[in-house]
Amino acid sequence: MKQIKLIHKDGPFGDCTSHYEVAFPQDITVGEFMKLVIQENPTEWGEFGIYWHYPLAKYRDGKLFTAVALDEYRNMKVLRVQAHGGWSRMDYIIDPEKPPKPELKVDFRQATQFLF
Repeated sequence: MKQIKLIHKDGPFGDCTSHYEVAFPQDITVGEFMKLVIQENPTEWGEFGIYWHYPLAKYRDGKLFTAVALDEYRNMKVLRVQAHGGWSRMDYIIDPEKPPKPELKVDFRQATQFLF
C-alpha cells in the first residue's frame, strides 16, 4: 500500500499536467520523503525542491541525482508538500520545518563606540 497520496487541486492544464497537494506519513524528514517517492514510483522522473531552494535534486528510474549537498536539508521535518506534473513526470516542492535561527549576541556597549 502506498504511503504517499496525490490529492488533485487544479488542472489539467493544456500540457496535461495538474497541481496536487501531497499526503504523506507524519513525522517524515526531507530525506525519507525523497526516498519514499523513489521507492513507490520507480518509473517516475522529476525534481525535488525546497520552497527556498529549487531544484534541490532530480530523480529518474529509481535513482536520485543531485548537484547540491543534501545534508543541510535531509533531516528537516516535512510540514507540507505540493506536486505538479502528469504522465510520468512529477515535481515535488517540499516545505520543511525551518531550521532555528542562530542567536544573535550583540554587546551594545561595544557597538555604540563606533557611532560616536
